[in-house]
Amino acid sequence: MNFAEVLKTSGSLLTWSPDGRFCAVPVTARLEIRDSTSLQILVTYNCIDIIQLRITVWSLINKSVSYIKHPKNIALGLQFSPDHDYLAVAERRECKDYLSLLETKSWQLVKHFEVATRDLAGVQWSSDGSVLAIWESPLEYKIHIYSLSGHCLVTYSAYQWSLGIKGIAWSPSGQFLAIGSYDQKVRLMNHLTWRIIADFPHNSSIASGNCVIYKEIEKPLTGYPATLASVQGLPLVLETAYEEEEKRPVNIASISVEPGKQSLPRMGIGTLLFSKDNRYLATRNDNMPASIWIWNIPKLTLKAVLVHVNPVREFAWDPQQPRLALCTGNNHVYFWSPFGCLTVAVPGAPTLQIMSVRWHPSGSCLALMGRDQFSVCFLDSRFPVKEPETSS
Repeated sequence: MNFAEVLKTSGSLLTWSPDGRFCAVPVTARLEIRDSTSLQILVTYNCIDIIQLRITVWSLINKSVSYIKHPKNIALGLQFSPDHDYLAVAERRECKDYLSLLETKSWQLVKHFEVATRDLAGVQWSSDGSVLAIWESPLEYKIHIYSLSGHCLVTYSAYQWSLGIKGIAWSPSGQFLAIGSYDQKVRLMNHLTWRIIADFPHNSSIASGNCVIYKEIEKPLTGYPATLASVQGLPLVLETAYEEEEKRPVNIASISVEPGKQSLPRMGIGTLLFSKDNRYLATRNDNMPASIWIWNIPKLTLKAVLVHVNPVREFAWDPQQPRLALCTGNNHVYFWSPFGCLTVAVPGAPTLQIMSVRWHPSGSCLALMGRDQFSVCFLDSRFPVKEPETSS
């Protein structure tokens, strides 16, 4: 692996262009367009204020401006279809939830309909763009599947009188919908019958020997180097590595949650992502924030668990192959593939605290984002990602 020098950014923001040739990086009130290979600045745009996001559509061709009215103020209320031909907008009018579909070439409204939710929390297109998943706020476990004509195809509820859905994810093929819940389970729904075919529990004790458990082990500095690092305010960790845990059962550290103390307790499956080949699902149980669970979808079994020293800040799949990258707020980047695990420190950047990761569309490099710095990791194509062959 090769690493670029550490560069400035604002708010941990960076976006690769769809063709992978460029990356856009905001630095306070300036937007830099860089070459994705050399990271040289190609174009700079100066703004009158700090860059922020707004629901306003600007045409770069005829300089026209379109405004989206009545959007619901939720994080997942504005979603483009996979082919970017349509935009779904969640709306709130007269105490009712609606959904509008806009055509992105002319920004004309093509469909507007009321949805059967009391308090819509999110909208997500299926991977083939044929249907939309719409779910309620955490106060009620209910998810609806809508056709683009506005018809509700199915409504599913796993239980009542408890906090419900925390996150969802469609598989890249569109065959499965994974639903993460506050009861610390993931439920897998089939797209043909819209029925639950499996549920994946996230227990704090793992007794099964069929999955591989990797634990992060840190090697701290000692003696004079440790004293010098402490004085300079540098990390006291020299290196870190994964070691396979063979004993069973394995207890995973969890955060205790007191009932009634929080409106939305720090528990449940809030983040879940499918690999590009549909074979694996990576999840995080929010009351076990230092662990990542990887599930084998064809076998409907737990494949591996990655247990870290610090809470996982973010994880993301390689857009081309089954390779997972994650970060825990230090200057290391962590990788998992069916072949095994790997940790790598960013050289010459002991103070870089990696808070998020951004894969290049080709999977050839990875942006490592800190709060006000970033670096790029260029990956060796020889790094193994395929599962080793087993003799019959």
